[in-house]
Amino acid sequence: MNNPTNSRSLWIDAPRDVVWKALTEPASISTWLLPPALGAKLVKLDEQRIGSALGGMTIPLLEFEVIEHAQQLTWMGLPDRLYPISFSLHDQANGTQLEVSMQAATSQLNHPHADAWEHGLRNLQAALAGEALPFPDGFIAKLLGYRHEAVQFSLERSIWIAATQAKVWQAITDTQAYSIWFSPNSAWELSSLEAGGKFFVRDPETGGELYTQIIELIDPIQRFVLRTDANTLGAAERTDYRLNAEANGTRLTIINTGYSLLDPSQRDTSMEQNSVGFGMMLENIQAYLEHRPLPYPWGF
Repeated sequence: MNNPTNSRSLWIDAPRDVVWKALTEPASISTWLLPPALGAKLVKLDEQRIGSALGGMTIPLLEFEVIEHAQQLTWMGLPDRLYPISFSLHDQANGTQLEVSMQAATSQLNHPHADAWEHGLRNLQAALAGEALPFPDGFIAKLLGYRHEAVQFSLERSIWIAATQAKVWQAITDTQAYSIWFSPNSAWELSSLEAGGKFFVRDPETGGELYTQIIELIDPIQRFVLRTDANTLGAAERTDYRLNAEANGTRLTIINTGYSLLDPSQRDTSMEQNSVGFGMMLENIQAYLEHRPLPYPWGF
């Protein structure tokens, strides 16, 4: 059974080549896609990838494939590569009719949101007209299928890793491995690998626990759920790691919840920032398990 496809269309008062640049050139994409709160800019990584430059680091954000120059293009969010987003451009009434189609590549919880693409297309239209953006707040996570709001506010990021489920499981549950790919400058401890057990960093001054995560659910080599300790910041957060065998490797998916309790004025910025952060985490764990240098060696 095919996964559902959503589409949105909008006429833009600009030539087709101008609209095409707004979908393919980093500087032009930045004018309508990036929320100012992120403080980032888009840069070209190579002929097929665009990254987000922020605070001295560059994070792969988009991979695109030109089907037919100035007429048809596909975006995929990185590193997930799960949700193809297709653009079709047609000359119409001295302007351009732009259609965007979204289809999830798997039956994952999330998928690109059609309502977010309504906002995105109106932002694009305004940017090309030299007008103020009608939706300046963040919605990249919704556009690319990382954010879910049907039942609760959540983020979902995913990556395929050339390693067995057992090896991926060890990387997320073994404190020595976790310290290597997640936070190289911090030594994590584990009270016990069972429900109720705690992951934490020892405070060097007091000997107390820092950044405590409590194991909520453990299903060996398939699912591992952590929640933030009530005495720490971000106490509402719950992080769900799901491991599925796929193509002689493992698909690792992270679902992060807890945003419903945030003030709405803080929620969008937090979800935009965390959607990028979880993508970086997945790239690190993939590199660690595939015996490559970590792309973000300073950790999180």
